[in-house]
Amino acid sequence: MVGFDAETTMMKPATTLREAFQATNPQQSLGSGDPYYVDLTKARNSHATVYMKQTIENCGEGQYSPIVLSGHRGSGKSTELRQLEQALGSSCFMLYLDVADFLDPQDIDYTDLFLLVCRQILESLHERKVALSENLLQEVEKWFVEVTKETEKSLELSGGVGVEAKAGAEIPFLARLLGVFTASIKAGSRRKETTREQLDHYFSGLVSNTNLLLTAASQGLRAASMPCQLLIVFDNLDRLPPEKSAELFFSHGSQLQEMACHAVYTVSIDTYYSRRHLANVFPNRQIIPNVKLRASKTSPKPN
Repeated sequence: MVGFDAETTMMKPATTLREAFQATNPQQSLGSGDPYYVDLTKARNSHATVYMKQTIENCGEGQYSPIVLSGHRGSGKSTELRQLEQALGSSCFMLYLDVADFLDPQDIDYTDLFLLVCRQILESLHERKVALSENLLQEVEKWFVEVTKETEKSLELSGGVGVEAKAGAEIPFLARLLGVFTASIKAGSRRKETTREQLDHYFSGLVSNTNLLLTAASQGLRAASMPCQLLIVFDNLDRLPPEKSAELFFSHGSQLQEMACHAVYTVSIDTYYSRRHLANVFPNRQIIPNVKLRASKTSPKPN
């Protein structure tokens, strides 16, 4: 049996089975510093979190490390990703994205992730009152409007602007536009396929404008005396259907690596061990094994 050292906690122990059940929801990942967290490195015989941290920290200025992380469902990937934020400390600004919260987990296109990054970077900086250049925002906004043919008027007629503006009328039109795009992707509206086709056709522009925002975000965070090295975590991509996962990571893996930031993508076990060799696309790979509760009672026969 695997033994664990007792941990000091200020939490009140459960006194009934119901309290114990409510306190140990297996569907809920543990945040950084959660008193329930137990370091399972020895039990797993895996140092995935340490290796991801080292990979990110070993990058020089202007270098980025796209990493894929795999493991069976429930093995603790989300929890370890949360711990990665604590392990990196003040060296990184980590944006954790549970893609199921924003996109359709059964149908995710590579362009969807670029849209999501643009939207969430803007919203995250807005919440922290980190300002970006108005000229830059107008430049990026102009590109999206020209490519997608969307305007304030068209969004208002479709009912999109009102929903996004509830969070605050001061939110830039670009952020609301991106919010409508990602919302339409999750809802599966007709706009989804149209937007995907347009962005796929002008992908070089999508990369360029996404990286403009990421670079400006890093500079803005530095000016605000905040961690400025960007790390974006895309969690729950491992729940994609096999054919969609293969399309995302094999057909468009090179595009995913063009973001000007560190990134961690969760992938399913079948994608990780695919005969198409994920290592050819993502050299930086880690896997979180399940915890071995019992050792085999059989021993190898002597020669």
